[in-house]
Amino acid sequence: PRVMIACLFSGRRVAEVNRVLAAQVPNAGIGSTWYLHPHGDYDFTLMALMPMLYFFGDRPELLYPKTRTHLLTVLLNVQGGRWDDKVPRSVGLIEDTENHLLMINGSRYLKNRWLRLHGKTDMAYDNHRNGLERKLLDYLLEIYQEGVYEFNANPYQGYTLSALLNLDAFGADRDRKSVV
Repeated sequence: PRVMIACLFSGRRVAEVNRVLAAQVPNAGIGSTWYLHPHGDYDFTLMALMPMLYFFGDRPELLYPKTRTHLLTVLLNVQGGRWDDKVPRSVGLIEDTENHLLMINGSRYLKNRWLRLHGKTDMAYDNHRNGLERKLLDYLLEIYQEGVYEFNANPYQGYTLSALLNLDAFGADRDRKSVV
């Protein structure tokens, strides 16, 4: 995704980027990969694709309308007020790690926000009314107050930071504070 974003920013290989992006499908599920969920970690891709929507979603000469629709309906496959916090297929017993929770739920928050800004009035996309904003703020406060709990979290801090940077960059209008 980052190479495609760079190509679109530079105005190079625009048709190729759109063709490749429009041909993609999610290759895994969201949440941590483990023995009973061997094909997880799609949230890394969600987090990396989100800037493409915000930077180019309103620029049809760079992100073609058909490609944008594919991005919104197929590739950015989380939305609504649900808060995912458990490791998939752990029977709800194991909380997923900070980087996964922020990538999944931050991407959900940002997709909802984009849809609202583009005319979707359904309450499912209203982060304040569906409770997602409150859950995200509470979770960020918990991390701030208690620190991270993931064993060996240091190698994953870049993903946590990327999810937080997405929220800061796209989580609010510049004339008001962001969600983070």
